[in-house]
Amino acid sequence: IEIGKFFVGMAPINVNAWTELPNGAADTNVKNDSAIATLKGSKLNGSYTVGGAGAQFPTLEAAAAAALDRGVCGPVVFKIADGTYTSSVDLYQPIEGASAINTVTFESASHDSTKVMIVRHYSYSSFSISSDHIIIKGLGFLDTLKLSSTTYSIQFQKAAKNNAVTNCYFKCWIGKQ
Repeated sequence: IEIGKFFVGMAPINVNAWTELPNGAADTNVKNDSAIATLKGSKLNGSYTVGGAGAQFPTLEAAAAAALDRGVCGPVVFKIADGTYTSSVDLYQPIEGASAINTVTFESASHDSTKVMIVRHYSYSSFSISSDHIIIKGLGFLDTLKLSSTTYSIQFQKAAKNNAVTNCYFKCWIGKQ
């Protein structure tokens, strides 16, 4: 039975289905006549805006969560609007569909690493990357914590490979309290 066709866009869609009068008779067990499913948004492919007015993703965390939850089916570029972001992005698992061709890039929309500043002041790292084929491009990183323990602006872990960091600006505190 084809009920209809629809496009699953950016936001997840809840689908509810139920029966009425199965086989033309009254339903004697109404507890087993329905199903509920949540369809994820479509896989990511192309360029998306992050931050600023009218952005497709309000935060870096939201953009990363979409990549992790939905996967990719082509190269993806998250273009980050100029501004200061207090962020802790955790790409804790492989992104489905990411490859040498289908990379996931986080880059400054203005291509100026001093205009997009990622501030880490409440977590272990600004970007924690366990995924492959991630590109960090033209972003600025500012460390405001003055900790004696080891912290990172970008941390690659769990054998993350085929990743790149290019044209970034780092301003970190060095020393002990």
